[in-house]
Amino acid sequence: MEDIITYIIVFGIGFGMLGLYMFQKDKKRILPLSKQLYSDGILTISVIKEQKKVKELMLQMTFIKNAQTINTIFVELVNKKKETLNLNITNLLSQQEEISETPFVFSGTISFAVFKEQVQQTDFKFESFKFAVETTQEKKYKSHALGLHDWWTILKLDSGTYN
Repeated sequence: MEDIITYIIVFGIGFGMLGLYMFQKDKKRILPLSKQLYSDGILTISVIKEQKKVKELMLQMTFIKNAQTINTIFVELVNKKKETLNLNITNLLSQQEEISETPFVFSGTISFAVFKEQVQQTDFKFESFKFAVETTQEKKYKSHALGLHDWWTILKLDSGTYN
């Protein structure tokens, strides 16, 4: 009798864990990668994961004080010698604009596979890159330094300075 109760409890826990796993498996997750604060805005880069794989990158620019129009969105590639190359990705973004009184929020996504292919097609050997947004008033907002990795796919690079 005690063995039957033990089996029922073990199988009940097993089926519960399986149900929880199946529910969590197909969930779309939005994970923050970089959040850069400016006096008049916030630039946020997030990763959208589906089935534990990076599917899209989401770029969100929030203007706090006054609404500004975004002119170009580009990736600034940086090599070991700190030389840069700007790669325009405005046409690759699927744009969704949300306009409200204050703050003004711009949000757009780009497929990670398309982004990675576009960046690696350049002849420029880069170590890191930054997402950058330029407004019509010539103001630039840049993200933290990011990098591509075979295993981690995309990551925020370490500054290398401690204490």
